[in-house]
Parts: sequence; structure tokens; C-alpha cells
Amino acid sequence: MTTPLGGPTPGRDDQFFRTLVEASQDFIVVIDHEGCLTYVSPSLQRVMRFEPAQLLGQSAFQFIHPDDHEAARRALAAELAGSQPAWYIDVRLLTAEGEWIPVEVQGWLDRTTEPPRVIAHARDLRWRKKMEQLLGEQDSWMRALVAASPLAIITVDTALIVRSWNAAAERIFDWKAEEVLGTALPILPEGQPEERDLLWNAINAGKRFDAYPTRRARRDGRLIDVNVSVAPIHDADGRITGAIKLVADTSQQRALDRQFQQSQTLDTAWRLAGGIAHDFNNVLATILTSAEFLLDDAPDGSQMRADVEAIVGATAKARELTHQLLGLGRRPQRKVQRVEMGAALQGTIPEIRDRVDPHISVESAISHEESYVAVDPDQLRQLLDQLAQNACDAMPHGGTLTIECTPVQLDRDTAVGDARIRPGEYVLLAVSDTGEGMTPETVTRAFEPFFTTHDDGRHQGLGLATAYAMARQLGGGIAIASVAGMGTTVRVYLPRAASESVRRSSGESPTITGDFPPSDQPTILLVEDDGTLRATIRRALLQAGFEVLDAAGGAEALVVNETHPEKIHLLITDVVMPDVSGRELASRLRGLRPGLKVLYMSGYNSDSIRASGGLGASEAYLQKPFTPSALVGAVRGLVEFL
Repeated sequence: MTTPLGGPTPGRDDQFFRTLVEASQDFIVVIDHEGCLTYVSPSLQRVMRFEPAQLLGQSAFQFIHPDDHEAARRALAAELAGSQPAWYIDVRLLTAEGEWIPVEVQGWLDRTTEPPRVIAHARDLRWRKKMEQLLGEQDSWMRALVAASPLAIITVDTALIVRSWNAAAERIFDWKAEEVLGTALPILPEGQPEERDLLWNAINAGKRFDAYPTRRARRDGRLIDVNVSVAPIHDADGRITGAIKLVADTSQQRALDRQFQQSQTLDTAWRLAGGIAHDFNNVLATILTSAEFLLDDAPDGSQMRADVEAIVGATAKARELTHQLLGLGRRPQRKVQRVEMGAALQGTIPEIRDRVDPHISVESAISHEESYVAVDPDQLRQLLDQLAQNACDAMPHGGTLTIECTPVQLDRDTAVGDARIRPGEYVLLAVSDTGEGMTPETVTRAFEPFFTTHDDGRHQGLGLATAYAMARQLGGGIAIASVAGMGTTVRVYLPRAASESVRRSSGESPTITGDFPPSDQPTILLVEDDGTLRATIRRALLQAGFEVLDAAGGAEALVVNETHPEKIHLLITDVVMPDVSGRELASRLRGLRPGLKVLYMSGYNSDSIRASGGLGASEAYLQKPFTPSALVGAVRGLVEFL
């Protein structure tokens, strides 16, 4: 062996090599053929805390852990036999403080002496073992984090070959890890190469993007809404070797968002429909009252009388339709009672069975567990009737109508198809049919007012819209499950009553109709903002012999009151007017004329009056549109009997 000029050489520079050994962080020992220590480098003291002189002549094996003796003996024996030139073993050594520390030992046989001796180079592994432990713990934490993550965590290489696939990915996409590892990423939609190119280019360009909204394919081929985040993976040299993808399943949230948006749209449509119906009611009132006038003059059996009766009949049907529309966009006060659903349905189902087509079988499945809800019994009956009628319409050739009722518990993960339904205890009312069913597109529009799949002219498209509004007014929600050609199930969820103490609103408002014998005719102040309707009502009252003062609004009525010194017996006022409400007008006039009686009229039902305090002893209510005879009967009932 040659030594560079000026470099240390054995013999001449023994002190240099001794200094090199003594300064090393590792330590060196020499073991003779009997296994005793003949040399110990000073650096051993830093590791094992022994003075080197204490160890000379001692057996090396007394400092090696008993469990490691066999491995050390085999290594020494093999080297002494010349079967291996050098060896590496990990053993535990005893320190002066009684601690067993891990060390890595490299040994080789020195045959320059007789007998040969073993030179061993030892390295303290405590720091490395500590780092390995920390890395192992970190790896365990990372594995647990990936396994428990609700996000699908996927790693791919630059060729989009799957390298890892966590439990959430299995759950979301329905592929097991062993099925996809080592294969091309299976969740990219077919027929959308731009998606694949986007991902590939992003990976290889080292780009990242967060929460990218898109769609990904499940094993069954169904596309689901997801948010995808992608970041590149680099090796130790900084080269891009792949990417990590975090995929969040947003399909349920987006479905809820769509339901909420649809609900908002429906609310707007319903309010608009209700507003139009309110104004249309005034038109109907004018038509109906004028038609009654014509009937009075039409001879019996004449064509004119038949025509007018047809007008009256058509107006009556239009009145029913407007009453339905008026109920869509409002949350009226109801006669809330604590109702046991099972008992209520058992009393209503026989009536439904008697009404339906004989080719339709009516079945029921009512839970024996008592299920109370706080509802208006009349509205609950209307809701069931509406759902049953809608189900029967879907079975023109017969089938089975099933009515079910059972208590249910809905949690945050329970999706029922109505974004307004919150977790809690509910009573489920389900009405199913075996009829035509609906396509998914039809289901999404089923609650829209005037939407119908029937073109026979008999269906106005208000069935499910009305049911939805009723369910909402009862404090619950509604959902549809339907398969085209197989049937439909409409599920209504009503909050389960927690106790017997429920809020009760005031009683039904009296509606007085009928004819009364004439008497001394009183003076009436008529207030109605619709001029045509006001003139029609005025004519009916004048024909009945009443003296009539009229005004187009609250402010004008107050002026009329001031200019009329004689007694005014009765105020007939619309409830909703542009300037002053009917309730406020009545209050102000009674301050000036104590004992004034009031007849309220409105296109809405009496809930609008009850909501503002109910009716007093000298008040009554008449719902538009009404006939002249109903109007006159209500007036006479007030002025003569109240």
C-alpha cells in the first residue's frame, strides 16, 4: 500500500492513529483468542461510563446481554474459523450505571499476531433507535390518521397508477384496496379525457389545487359529486414521483343544497300563487254576486237561467281552486291538539276505503306504539285525503293503496329528502301506491304548483304541492320515493309531541250564513279597496233594503264616518287593505262609535283573524267569494241577533 507524500504512515506516525482512534465518537476494543479485552479505546468511557483500565483483562461476554451471547459467539467462531472475513451484529452492552444500551458491532480477525486476535468497532445506537422509534410512532399516527379520515386519500404515480387507497376511498367508491393497488386510477369518468389530462398535467407540472368541484365514478358506474385536492409528491432529489389526492364526497351536501334551493323556489312560487289567488278572489266575488243577480231575473227553464247557473257552478269550482292556492304560501294559526296518530288514522282510513275506486285495495300498517303529534285534526285529515287522492290518481286501472304510521328517530346522517327536516323524534305517515310511478326528473318537480303529468284537464297539479304546504304548516317535512312503472311512496314526517302541554290557538271563528227576516234596516259602512267588488256588494245590500255608505279604504272610511252624524250600525270591511288594515279600522271607529258591530271579509280563511286576536262578541267573518244571500244573511245575523 502506498501512502501519499506527507501522509501518516504506520510506525512513523503511531501517535496520529492513536489520536484518531481516541477522538472517534465510536469506540474500538481488541479481544484475544480467549475472549478477553486487551485494548479499549478511551471513547468507550463516553458511551459505557467505565474507565478503560477497569475493563482490561475482563471477558467481553460479561458486558454483553445474555440474550445476545449466542449471536456474538457464532460471529467470533465463524471469524476465527476463517469462514467470514468480517461480521456485523447488534447487541446490548452493560454500562457502568447498569443500563443496557444498543450498539452495532463490526468485527474482523487480525492475523498479524499469534495467536490471532479480534478487533471490534462499536457504535452507540441509542440516538438512532430513538429516531427509529419516533419515526415508527409518527408512521403509526399517520397510518391511523389516513385510516380514520372521512376523506378518500389516494396516492398515484406519474402514470396514474394507484399506490395507496384508504378506508374512506373504499367506502366512497366501493373498490377494495387490493382491487385497485397497482392498477390505473379507476374513478376518473369515462368519456371525459380532459379530466384525466388535467390531473396528469397537474401532477407532472408539480401543480396543486384545492377543493376542485367535479364528479367521480363509483364501482357501480354512478357519478357522485366530489371536491378534489391534489398535491405533488417529491423524492429526496426533488423529482416528482406522483401525487396525493384528497377526495371529499359532497353528493349529500349538494343534494341538500339543491333541495333547499328548490324549497326556496317553491316558497316563492307559492307566495306568488297565493297573492294572485287573493286578487282573483275579488274577481270571483264580483262574478258570483252578479250571477246571483241575474238568476233572480232569469225565468225558470230558460236558456238564460241555464247559462247563469253554469257560470255559478264554474265560479264555485274556481273558488275551491283559489282556496287551495291561498293555503300554499301561508303558515296559518290552527286549532292545535294533541292527537294520537294511530287512532286518528284508524278513524279516517275506513272513510277513504269507502270513497276510492272498487278496483283499488286499501291496506294499512299502523304501529301499536302510541305516537302523539301536535296538529290541527282537520288539517291532518285534509293531508291524508290529499295524499290518498293523489295515490289513487296514479292507479287508473286499480292497485293497492297502503297507509303506514310509525314513530321514527332521525339523526344527522338520516337523509329523508327534505332539507328542512332536522334531527329528532318524528311520526312517519307514509302513503304508497302501486301505480305508474315517477321518473327522477318528475320527482324533482312534483311539489311545484300546477305541475302535472296528466293531460286530461281534471288535474290542476296542486295535489302534492298542497300536501307539501300542509306538511310544512304542521311543522314537519315530506319526501318522495318513486320508481317509474312500480309505484310511489310519499313520506310525511311530523314532529312527535314531547308532552301533553301543547300550544292551542283560539277557537274557530263563527261564519254566519243564511236568511233572516227583515226588520228596520240599519246603516252600513262598506269598506273595500276593489271598486268593482265594492259596487257589487253595495248593490246586494241596497236590494236587501239597507242604507249603505261606502269607502275605498281606511282613510276614506274615517272621513265618511265624520261626515255622517247619524248612527252607523255595522262596519263591513276587507281584512287586508293598502292603507289601514280592517282590524285597525274597526278599532279606530269603535273608539268613535261604541257598540259598532263588524263583519270582516277576506279571501283567506278565518285564521288571518284569529292570528290577530280572534273575533269578539259583536264580530263575524265571511270568506270571499260569497253569494248575495250569504252576505245578507251574515249582515242580518249581526245586526238583529248580536
